[in-house]
Amino acid sequence: MKVKCIRPIALTLLTLLPTAHVMAEDNWTNRFSLLFGQKHLDKDDYEDNTHSAFGLSTDIQNKSWPVSIAIDLLAAGKKTDNKQGEVTKVTGGLHLGVRKYWLLNENIEPYLGTGLTLSGAERKVVKNDITEKQDDDDLGYWLSTGVNWKFKNNFMLGAQIRYSDSEATLFNSKVDTGGIYSMMTVGYQF
Repeated sequence: MKVKCIRPIALTLLTLLPTAHVMAEDNWTNRFSLLFGQKHLDKDDYEDNTHSAFGLSTDIQNKSWPVSIAIDLLAAGKKTDNKQGEVTKVTGGLHLGVRKYWLLNENIEPYLGTGLTLSGAERKVVKNDITEKQDDDDLGYWLSTGVNWKFKNNFMLGAQIRYSDSEATLFNSKVDTGGIYSMMTVGYQF
């Protein structure tokens, strides 16, 4: 991602995150999860369209709110060797929005989420010790659904499907940098 995109992301995070004192009070329920899996990109733009993906997911919610504030950071990428050389492709972004959880019983918790994504993409080609690299960023949107299995010690295991939509211009070509994430999650509620 370009440096010009990192500053707004950092400022947004600082303004959205409550202070540690507020987070420690009993009227807040917050979550932190690690995500890992795959991202499936548009096959017309990427001949190798399945990339490894990982992410961090945070939910901040006052118990009186109907939804939580979702702050997620996701990345996906793949490195290949072909006639062009060693090609590294990376996509991802900061997903900001809301998430709604429903507790069906003691353990099963489905959810839906949506919001905006500040996305970025980079393509790097290395051939004969010459490196060409381009990156671009965009504003898009995301939608997700998933389910958590909650344990009594506040740990959670889950699965999530997420769709994001954004595009970038890399090496004079417009490419769809969004896609479908299929992720497993490991989290903790505090």
